[in-house]
Amino acid sequence: MSYSFRKMRINKIFAGAPCGWCTHALVIGEDGAICEACDTPHHLECWLRENGCSTERCINYVLPALPATTPLQADPGQDAPPNSRLCPNCNKWIALNSRVCAICNTFLGATGREQYERITLREAKQALTYGIIAFLCCPPIAGYYAIKNANTAIDIIDANAEYQGRGMAVAGKVLGIIAIVVWVLGLLIRLASIR
Repeated sequence: MSYSFRKMRINKIFAGAPCGWCTHALVIGEDGAICEACDTPHHLECWLRENGCSTERCINYVLPALPATTPLQADPGQDAPPNSRLCPNCNKWIALNSRVCAICNTFLGATGREQYERITLREAKQALTYGIIAFLCCPPIAGYYAIKNANTAIDIIDANAEYQGRGMAVAGKVLGIIAIVVWVLGLLIRLASIR
């Protein structure tokens, strides 16, 4: 992958400047590559060969190649339990049909390599819905259900990494609490004004 550069014939501005990679002087008329981020001049051939800019702090700097990794292997003395497979992350045996490793909470697919999207918990959605409804009508009832569903959702999400929606649940809980508090304050103010 060759990062962002301006391909141009070397002109008077860059003539005589050293190439960022080979340090040979740039000559007027030859093909050059000027880094878009830091304006460091290079021979076009050097830029393409090295695949990026020579300036270390530049965003177009060539990243070092990652070392090759070996696939995970099971412990030699460990036999595979029936209907199980290795987690690619923690190298522990897990159930064959698991979508989430119970040990390291890595999301797994059928082959163990692809990742599933996390499921938004229904109770979290309900908590947010009840929290919003609590502001519109029936604060004590809708607020109670918002808080109840939120607590259930938070407990389930914290226990199982397969689910998401903790933020929704917390928002529903806060809305339910605020709606109940505002309703109680309004009730107290109304009762105080009657006397």
